[in-house]
Order: sequence, then C-alpha cells, then structure tokens
Amino acid sequence: MSTHDAIILVADDEERIQDSVRDILAPEGLRCRAITSSALLLQVAEQVRPSVVLLDTRLPGGEDQNLSFRLGEVSPGCQVILLSDAGDHDLVLDGLEGGARDYLAKPLHPRETRLAVKRALVAWKSGYDGICLREGVRGLVQRSDTLIADLAEAQGDGYREILAQETVDAASVILGAGKVSLMLLDEPGHWLRVEACAGHSIPASEMDVVLPGEGVAGFALSAGTPIAVADARKDYRFRDMVMPERYSGHSFVLVPLIAEGRAFGVLCASEAPNGKPFGDEALTLLRLVAQQFVASRVLVAGGGSALGHPRALPPSERQAVPVATVGESWLDTLDVLPKSDGIQELNREGEVALGICSVVIDELDPERLLRAALASLGESLSAAPVSLYLADPNSGQLNRESMSEAGSHGDRLSLPLEVGLTGEVIRSGQALNLADPATDARFDAAVDTPLDGRALPLLCLPIRLRGRVIGVVRAFLSEESAVAAQTAEVAAAALSAAVRTALLYRSLVSSIEEVAEARRAARA
Repeated sequence: MSTHDAIILVADDEERIQDSVRDILAPEGLRCRAITSSALLLQVAEQVRPSVVLLDTRLPGGEDQNLSFRLGEVSPGCQVILLSDAGDHDLVLDGLEGGARDYLAKPLHPRETRLAVKRALVAWKSGYDGICLREGVRGLVQRSDTLIADLAEAQGDGYREILAQETVDAASVILGAGKVSLMLLDEPGHWLRVEACAGHSIPASEMDVVLPGEGVAGFALSAGTPIAVADARKDYRFRDMVMPERYSGHSFVLVPLIAEGRAFGVLCASEAPNGKPFGDEALTLLRLVAQQFVASRVLVAGGGSALGHPRALPPSERQAVPVATVGESWLDTLDVLPKSDGIQELNREGEVALGICSVVIDELDPERLLRAALASLGESLSAAPVSLYLADPNSGQLNRESMSEAGSHGDRLSLPLEVGLTGEVIRSGQALNLADPATDARFDAAVDTPLDGRALPLLCLPIRLRGRVIGVVRAFLSEESAVAAQTAEVAAAALSAAVRTALLYRSLVSSIEEVAEARRAARA
C-alpha cells in the first residue's frame, strides 16, 4: 500500500485552515477530508481508518486530552499531528502525552506542513507494513501447527503432497496472493516441474515445465536469491518472459528453495491483493514460508536431506517435543517427528521476525528503534553485544551506529571496511555464522572480536538498502548458542527493514528541524 492510498483527515472547524491544508497537500497528490467536531471525527475515523489526522487542539468537543489516544484505538497506526494557536503550549503537551506524534503552529507554513505530513505518512506506512508482517508471521505459525500434525499422520509418501499443497495454500492466504506455485527440479536437474499450486485454472500436473534460467521461475532458480518484481512489464529482466493473459497483475515475488548450498526449487506468488505491487514485507513472508518448506522436508526425513527423497516415520518413532512459545498461537507441545532441532529453529525464525517487526511498529524515534531491534535479536539468540555498523565511504570505515546492552564484552566504535570476517560480509553480501571464528583464515583478532579481544562464536549479517550492502550487524553468541542459516537470513532481512525505516525517519526529522529553524530565524 503506497502513501497515495492514504486517508488524511483535517479536524478543524475553521474553513480557512481546511482550505490551507488542501492547497498545501494537493501538489503532492494527497487529498484530505474536513471534519468539524470531535464526535464526528471519531465516527468517521472508525469507518475509514485514516492514516493521518491533522487535529486542532481547540476542536469543538475535543478538549479531552485522550482524543489522540482514542483515534489510535479506532484506527490502529493512525498518526496525529496537532494544529495549535499561539499560547496553546499546555494543550500541545497534553496531546503529545496522549499519543500525538507531531504538532504544527498556525498559521501553517507550507513546506513545514508538507514535511510533517510526509513524515507521518512514512510512519503510518511502516506501521502498516509491520502489522502486515507481524500478522503474516502469526498466520504462518498457526498453519505450522496443522501442518506438523498432518505430516505426522501421513502414510508412505503422502507427506509430499500434503507439504507441497499446504505450502502454497499458506503463501496464498498469508500474502493475499491470487496465484501461487511451488516448482521443484527433477532428479537429474533438467527442468522445474510444478509440484503444487493455488489459484490457477489448471492442475499442477498439466502445467508446463520450465528450464533453469528460463522464465521468471527459472531466472530465480539460477540467481539463487529472492526476487521482488513490482511490474514485470517495466523490468528489463522479465518483460519478455511473462504472458500477460495468464495474470491479472504484473507484480511477482519469488524465493528459491535452497538446501545444502543448492537451489532445488522455487516458490512463486503473483497477483497481489488490490492490484498493488508486492512489498518488502511480502518477500519476507514468502521467504519464511519457503524456509519452512525446506526445514519440513528435512524433518520428515528424520534428519535426512531436503534434496533427496525423505520418508515419513511410523508413529512408533515419533515423540512429543516441547516447543518454545512464539506469539499466542503455539501449542505447549506438539506430536511431531524426531529432529526436534528443526522444529525449534522454525520457532526461532518466527520469534526473530515477530520481535523485530514489532519494534518497527512500536518505535518512531530512530535511535530507540535501532537499539530495540538489536536488543530483540540479542534476546532471541542469547547474544551480547549485538551491534550495527554502517559504512562511511569518506573515512573508509564501518562506524558503530547502535548497540544493544554490551553485557560483559562491549564492542568496538569503528572497524576497517574490508578487513577480517566482518569485511568479508561487506564484500560478499553473505551472512557468516561461525562457532569458532578464530579457525577461519580470514579471522582478524583486532576486528572480529569484542572489546575484550576474546574470540567468541560470531554471527555477522549484511544490512541491505536498495540492493546494496551498507553495513553489518554482528552478534557475539554464548558458547551454547547455535543459529541455523535460515534464521540468520530471516534476521538479516528483518534488520535491513528496521535500518531502512530508521534512516528514513532520521532524514525526515532532520528536514523538518531545518525548516523549523529557518522559520524561527525568519520570525526573529
């Protein structure tokens, strides 16, 4: 959902203020609706769920300082900007304490107003995406309960059909995608064949095979990396590959299925809800669904390979495995197959994603957002410290941007850009997860250790922005900790989203402060 889909309400009984806001926002393609009383405001907000409300501190019937809070209740994620007259300092403070995010002084300054509304829309959009991500993860967790129980009851090779169909059904529901297909390589690796699908007019068995490297799915398989396509018609990589008559939309998300370092299939989703392009949260959710599929194939193999032909174990070989709580939907125990580490790792992936995306929803201050995201990862993985470093091209260094609680170790303020294991993550864009980093030839004790110089298990994740690696998050794990590759990938994606949001907030705050300072100087 883009900011042009936003609903903006101007709650002010002065017609000149209503007209002023309309005139200021119209060039940005933003439309707003005027409201003249608090009772009508709450009624309309409950119906239309506004993104942003510009709220007069003296709105008739709106003297209640809890009005901002009540707006948040009827329209979760709604951003409130107070409109105040000179001398309304106490009313502004009451409103900010009640949940408003910003305020503007009358008469309204056009540039300051535009920046404030843009900042509010970014916060709303981030919160909306975060809610979608959080609800999607919860939905996936809930479906996992049913999937595990169904796999446990599968006879012979029946688990294959159940696992494949449940995977595409889960992706379809969680992403709201009109069409989903799961494609697997044949044993020789000559072509991709559709194993299961949802939303297509023909059954999977009648669909064409795809050669690796050809078509959208074949491209994703060969690339070996998740891909989001906003509009295939405008993307030079895919515009000649897609048959428009087969799809009602032109946005795709594709995730290769990878095990033992090899891509052995692709999970594809198309036809985004409401005709809007799939966003980053959709790609993250599809990655979670794909990773669950890979892990589940290993589970039913009793520790075998996702690439081979695993077998379902008989009931006599199954055991009840206690499961760590993730969200509200996990059962205390599940009757599952052996390989309990796989189930626990699936839980951990959900826990990591839920923790970080909840922070993005709850925090707007950039510094607090980053610290809380790092702390959430540290808590999930029993790691301390967890630090974020961003590349500074001017100094040629990685500068520490934020850090969770340091524990007994602490971390360095800056690091060389291309040295040691940390530098390797910057160069390659691939996560490193080493139980004993000192045994790696690339290890540099002056870089790849915390402040006390002790070599600890190291998890180092790339932070990406618009396809480029702009920094790393590194976590020093306890001796007992172990992190699976899938969990590392989920953490890197979620943290990249959190960093992107924090940097955008910071940029907007800086712009607004510059305008406010210029306005104060002009008045003086």
